[in-house]
Amino acid sequence: MPLTGGGFRDFTRIAAASPELWWRIMQLNRQALTAALDDYADNLRAMAEAIEQGDEARGLALMQAAVAKRQRAQRLQDES
Repeated sequence: MPLTGGGFRDFTRIAAASPELWWRIMQLNRQALTAALDDYADNLRAMAEAIEQGDEARGLALMQAAVAKRQRAQRLQDES
């Protein structure tokens, strides 16, 4: 895939694994995964609306919130 970088490989590695295995894992984590997917979908819709409406302040706020969320997750991982 000439237009992708290493991050694409890392992000999509699950797609190369057994769908049956990942389905079982997702079922074991159903509640947490459903909540995370709902949050992700809400943020995608909000970003799409900000882009469509040209709302730079909202778009930047959403991206800054994503940065903060990632930093919190990294700190939790580093602490464990």
